[in-house]
Amino acid sequence: MSISNFFDWELVKTRVEFKRKPIEIPKSKREKREKELTLSDFSLTKTDIEIIKFLIKKKEAKLCEIRNAVKKSRIAIYFSLKKLEEFAIITKVNNLVTLSDNYLANHLKKLDKSKTLEYVVGKRLNVLKSLLEWKSAHLVSKEVGISVSSAYKYIDQLSDLLERSGDKYRIKPTFSELREFLEMLRKESLPHESSEEIWSLGNEKLIKSKIKLGLPLTSFSKFPELGIDHKVDEYYHFHPSKELSLEEIFVHSLKSSKNIADMSSIFKFLSKYESEMDFIEIEKLADKYGVYDLWFDINAYVSNKKDLISNELFSTELNAEVFPKLSKDFIELDEFIKAENISPETLFLANLLSENMRNVINCIEIVNKKHDDLDWNLIRIVLNEEINRNRSFPGKVVLSRLKLINKKLKRESPYLKILERDLLENAIYEHLSNNGLTVRELQAILEIPEYQIRNILNKMLREGKIEKLETSPIKYVRKLS
Repeated sequence: MSISNFFDWELVKTRVEFKRKPIEIPKSKREKREKELTLSDFSLTKTDIEIIKFLIKKKEAKLCEIRNAVKKSRIAIYFSLKKLEEFAIITKVNNLVTLSDNYLANHLKKLDKSKTLEYVVGKRLNVLKSLLEWKSAHLVSKEVGISVSSAYKYIDQLSDLLERSGDKYRIKPTFSELREFLEMLRKESLPHESSEEIWSLGNEKLIKSKIKLGLPLTSFSKFPELGIDHKVDEYYHFHPSKELSLEEIFVHSLKSSKNIADMSSIFKFLSKYESEMDFIEIEKLADKYGVYDLWFDINAYVSNKKDLISNELFSTELNAEVFPKLSKDFIELDEFIKAENISPETLFLANLLSENMRNVINCIEIVNKKHDDLDWNLIRIVLNEEINRNRSFPGKVVLSRLKLINKKLKRESPYLKILERDLLENAIYEHLSNNGLTVRELQAILEIPEYQIRNILNKMLREGKIEKLETSPIKYVRKLS
């Protein structure tokens, strides 16, 4: 077998990854390879550099040409190409490899042109990131996790790029392109004109782009890896880098959904991973990402309660095969109450505090049919006791549910508004400590409008439940008995 024939990508992949006697890889390295590569993981080996430099000259090359030029083992080249492809530095179609036209790849070209690419190899890359500001060798050793003698050794190897002041060193300002590259790696973010933030909160971002950005993939971009067939025209990423849960990936897909094809894949994902996901966590994330109503509509569709659905994607004209059902229809409310000999108040509370939002749909039916007959004072007492007793069930989830139920009723209920106010007051009181909290701090914790917090605080002040501290800014504390 000739080298060119042997070095077909799929054959190499089979030889490297699926041998009967696989190469033993240390557990720590094996686990690292199994995780999504992000900019925090970015590093380059000498093999990576040789491949990049060869592709800069050739623009595109066959795998056998790379093998002949780089003169490394097939396994080393295979893993190098695999990593470069995951970082979107190269693109590979069949047997042809090209250097990508994106921010990261283009910056590596600039480093090659400025003769600094060879310096960003192995540990030296981390040392360079540390030396963006003035640092002593001792501080570099602490930041990079190497010995002081090793820090001095790397500083000596990088001396052409550095300037010195006393016992401190930094990269010369004249190496602007290198500094920009290192800043990008340190921030773990890739600026790119073709990327778009579709959601952000604090330092968290959900980003859509035409290329892979070196951040964790999420939403529909993660579906194929999880066994859900979905055509990916764009890449969805999450910032900052972290290992995403099934619940986060699912809710990111809700935020990214645009059409029937997307919604069909969402239902397939839900059908496949329903038993593995925490539905309370999904509900909290849906509220956080502004897709709470969409999550309700999905549950209403599954429960065959189409009259409660507001999203036009769930038109009754849609073929049932597009949206596979995940549960049976609910039996009639009156039949259930009669069969189980259970009060409507108990049934309302049981469904409201259920771990599955599909059961919350029953609350709407109960209130619509039994509103004037319900003992709302009893519901109020039991609900407050249950929330105080069961700390594992988040009061904010119940609050969001009460708001949703009221919105979906045929007419709004003033009693549900009272329940909402009680929960907010309870939540605020529970979070106030002896040191006190400001309005802004309470708002960050509870994620509700500032005016609502101020109204409740003023009410609690009038009732003598809390005290106001004349600090700057003003803080509120529980009143001592």
